[in-house]
Amino acid sequence: MDAWEGRTLSALNDEAPQQTALLFDDPASFEYPDGKSFADFTVRTKWPLDQLLLTRPHGEIALVATAASADQSLPLDEIGMRIID
Repeated sequence: MDAWEGRTLSALNDEAPQQTALLFDDPASFEYPDGKSFADFTVRTKWPLDQLLLTRPHGEIALVATAASADQSLPLDEIGMRIID
């Protein structure tokens, strides 16, 4: 989220209501100020996740993410993986 990191939605909406509205209108292509879009993140992470599935076709895979990466949307459902809390 870069420039928006750690800020409340209310504060962001007060400061940049049009950008905040865009986030909710089209979150997949929204680009955070000074940051990346969810689409960029998906492109960046899809290949490594596909490789995990190719190299472990019959086994279970544990994917561990830090709090920072967990805040971003991993495309796990697109590749048949599920999240276990």
